[in-house]
Amino acid sequence: MPTVSSIRRWSIVPSVVLVGIATVAISCGSDSKSSVKTTTGSITPETSAVRVNVTMKEWSIVPNPVAVKAGEVRFFASNTGKTTHELVVVKSDEDVTKLPTYGTSETPAEGHVLGDVNEDKITSEGEVEDIEGGATKDATFVLAPGKYVLMCNLPTHYGLGMRVAFTVN
Repeated sequence: MPTVSSIRRWSIVPSVVLVGIATVAISCGSDSKSSVKTTTGSITPETSAVRVNVTMKEWSIVPNPVAVKAGEVRFFASNTGKTTHELVVVKSDEDVTKLPTYGTSETPAEGHVLGDVNEDKITSEGEVEDIEGGATKDATFVLAPGKYVLMCNLPTHYGLGMRVAFTVN
C-alpha cells in the first residue's frame, strides 16, 4: 500500500512536467520581430514604428513609402516572386548602383559571386533573411537620418536590379 509521502511525491510530477513543457514551448517559439540580427542598428518589437511595405520579386524592390522620419522603422517584406529573396538595409550616400561589389581581383565571400555587394565594405543596419516566394517577413530597425539602400544580396540579385534608394529624414 502506498504511503502518504509517496502519494504526495507522485502528485507533484504532473505539475513539474507541465511547467517543463510550457518552458520548452516558450523558449522554442518564434518571434519574427526580434529574430533578425543587425550589425549596427538595433531591432525592437514595438508596434509604434513607422510601417514600410516592401514588395520584392524578380528583379525589383519597391518600398512604400520611400521616405520616413528617423526612429523605429518596421519593414514588412513581401516576396511576390518565386525565388527566395532577402531585404538588406544599408546606410550609404552612394548611388544604389555604386555599392562596392566583388570584382575580378577579389575572391567573393562564401555564398557570393562576382558582382554581389561586398558586405564587409558597407554599413548594414540588418536584414530580413530567407523570404520565400509568397511569404512576408518583418523586422523593426532604429534608423538615423540619412540615405539608405534596400537590396537583396543573394547571388546575382543585386546585379539584376534588386536595389532601391530609401531616405530617413
